[in-house]
Amino acid sequence: MNLKKYILGIAMPLALGLASCTEFRDAGELADQLYLQKSGLTEATVFNWGTYTYKLPVIKSGKGNHAATVRLTVDETLIDEYKASNPEDSIEYRVLPENCYTLTESSLSFAVEEYRKYFLIDFDAEALDAANEELAATTVDTKYVLPCRMTTSNTDIQIAETERAVILIQPEVDQPYIGFETPNFYQTGSSFSIKTDDDDHLKIYPKVAVNYYNEWNISYEVAVNQSILNEYNEENNTEYILLPETAYEIDYSSCVLRPNRDFEYLQITLKEEAFWLEDENYAFGNYALPLEITSVSQYGIDPDAKTTIYPVSITPPELETASSWIVPDTLAGGIDGCNSEITDNATYAPYESYKSDAAIDGDPQTLWVTNMTPTGFPYYITIDFQENCKLYRLAVSVPTKDANASSTDATLKAQAATVAPYLKNAKAGRFEVSMDGVNWTTAANWERTSENDDTTIQIDINKTEARYLRLVITDAFNYAVPGDQSSGAVCAISEIEVWGI
Repeated sequence: MNLKKYILGIAMPLALGLASCTEFRDAGELADQLYLQKSGLTEATVFNWGTYTYKLPVIKSGKGNHAATVRLTVDETLIDEYKASNPEDSIEYRVLPENCYTLTESSLSFAVEEYRKYFLIDFDAEALDAANEELAATTVDTKYVLPCRMTTSNTDIQIAETERAVILIQPEVDQPYIGFETPNFYQTGSSFSIKTDDDDHLKIYPKVAVNYYNEWNISYEVAVNQSILNEYNEENNTEYILLPETAYEIDYSSCVLRPNRDFEYLQITLKEEAFWLEDENYAFGNYALPLEITSVSQYGIDPDAKTTIYPVSITPPELETASSWIVPDTLAGGIDGCNSEITDNATYAPYESYKSDAAIDGDPQTLWVTNMTPTGFPYYITIDFQENCKLYRLAVSVPTKDANASSTDATLKAQAATVAPYLKNAKAGRFEVSMDGVNWTTAANWERTSENDDTTIQIDINKTEARYLRLVITDAFNYAVPGDQSSGAVCAISEIEVWGI
């Protein structure tokens, strides 16, 4: 008997404590509430595929211990209420004509455990488009809206906030389209940098997307269209070459968007072997693959995104400059020989920053300047690669800027002012190559059209084997004695670049 009383003495406070905890938990939770997930003035895209069903989400939040019934009705007074609350909005809003919509699901019943359902509104895209066109033709700054209010008949569950129970749906008709995510031109493309005769392949993945939520299998066709590339070259003053058919393979099985996917990647393989030529030569150049979506199984093609151009450059690797061309016991910086430098003249001996090694340091703002007391042409500098190389591309640049011109050192700034008249004076010359540094052959000639044009001359050549490269200057725009080429000239070169293996 005493034991029973003891157990009851413990159980009663425990039960009271559990009840108190439950009350405390309930007090800390929000009571069930209802609200529209979208409210206020809301734009709605209505796709032009006949009847378009717009889903308006309703949320039931809180402890989740109540069922609920909600209804959606059209209420014209909401327009006046909106204008009163938003006087800065200068647009005049009118109630959408009844022939443009149907409230197909305007009453929703929530079970206790349910938290989201949708009112369904069917919009007639054709009628809506006609109504908007008529309105636009007669009235300025006027829009149609569908003003709706949500109400509930339940007394034990409330609307969260008044403003979250009203919505002004502003429907706009749009065309359902497919198109390239990057139309017109990819600013970054692919590049093959030829190093060996390996069969190198690259994969590219242009992205194709629809502008609507996709519930179907959408297939499309894509084709290569050279006229797109021709038009781009003409408009942009470029010279992209159509990618050869042997250089790519389109995986046409990837031309499909499956349900619940509003984008997919078109899969294309690029093949390096298509650019191999005989005798270890390559078809170097800037190529491009112009693509066009030509048909789609459903709806339309975006006229502003139906094409794309994918660039593909085929280049030899650029040989490293001074860091790997330094030859011990020769002129500083890796130049193996030079017959004219500004420092050859004692007066300009301090002009160390303008010596010939500046032409291979990788910095276009440092420069080689020839003797300020010119001798006759030609002037040259010679590079020793320190090993036999296969050359495919050569380039020479005249300076457009001089690093010393912006120096805070007054001496360097004064030197820059002295050489400034000669920065773009070099006019023409040639590249010579040699295996032994004694016997030379011409690999390419170069010439600039004017002092301000062609500041960089780049020349592709057939495979040329060489250990030594010589840049030769044979002419200038302005001579030491005007009109007399034999008097020579002061010239400047900012950079020599070499591509090869």
